[in-house]
Amino acid sequence: MNPLSASVPLFVIPSLPEVYTSSKKHSFKVIENSPITQITALFFYRKTVPQLLTPSLSGSFPVGHTSFVVKGPKNLIGIDIYSPTQKVKGAELLEYTLYPGHPFSPIAKRFTTQSFENLCPIEDKKFPVILLSHGFGFEPGDYRPLCEELSSHGFVVLALCHPFSAAYSSFDHTTEIDELPGHKVAAKQAKDIAYILSSGLSQKGTAFKALSQIADFNKAYLLGHGLGGTASLLAAGKTSIKGCINIDGFWEEESFTHPLLTLISKQKQIPSLPLEEEKDTLFARERLEKIHHNAPSSKLHFPREAGYDDFLIQPFLEQALGKKTRSPLLHEVLKPILDFLE
Repeated sequence: MNPLSASVPLFVIPSLPEVYTSSKKHSFKVIENSPITQITALFFYRKTVPQLLTPSLSGSFPVGHTSFVVKGPKNLIGIDIYSPTQKVKGAELLEYTLYPGHPFSPIAKRFTTQSFENLCPIEDKKFPVILLSHGFGFEPGDYRPLCEELSSHGFVVLALCHPFSAAYSSFDHTTEIDELPGHKVAAKQAKDIAYILSSGLSQKGTAFKALSQIADFNKAYLLGHGLGGTASLLAAGKTSIKGCINIDGFWEEESFTHPLLTLISKQKQIPSLPLEEEKDTLFARERLEKIHHNAPSSKLHFPREAGYDDFLIQPFLEQALGKKTRSPLLHEVLKPILDFLE
């Protein structure tokens, strides 16, 4: 056997205590158990190099990323910004970092994102804004592939973190997930959205200054998933926006005054929700049709075979591990959104 044929795994899965040092781990496998082969392997093993987790972005703009925290009327609000940016010479793509306890956080740093750590404004250019509100038990990082894609097509995406309904909040460890009925939690998220659009971004700081140079808030859209979808629909009535995108959010009313896109997954009920009332279940198709009949420029879309979270980051991580349980369906959701935004 040729000792140089020792194979090297693409990556190893470290134990949980090693999460923050995993990117410096090395691994090799010795085929033939002999001193010569072992010594040869020591010279020929290679480092684990972070790889892109998602396909190349379909838009034309490089994407910059930063994050900060805003003090709201009732709670802190986290904001992840994704923006079209100038590519800075020597800049490297950011590594993935998932919150502690996320089932895939041990391997996240094996992969790079599609965004750079900067907001370098493109001269004399401002872009429409999308405010994204996460679903119950999710957090902004789960939506990173979608945010990066939207930003590459010329949008500044503000992904909000609502600490009372997020899976994890790095800035507020004292807040526990609310166990209120879903529609009441959605109402709290709607207040966060309305505050950010009305006065939350008037605070001082470097990030706010950069945001004012790149974001055109006269062309703002709301986008929400699950409870975030409901929150976006609620907030739309209290803000001046160009349109709303609702992914699997429930809604009691039978009318809507803004352009509306609703995407409904093949899943019939919102998961992991503190359901206490019948109205917290996903709304019936008949009601959806009434809403869209009364909303201007509306569209109801059913992505092909897309489940509740098939467009988030987890399917990409499962695929990277060789699991064949499902395929990432990001573009099944992205295409109708981009069509709506045009």
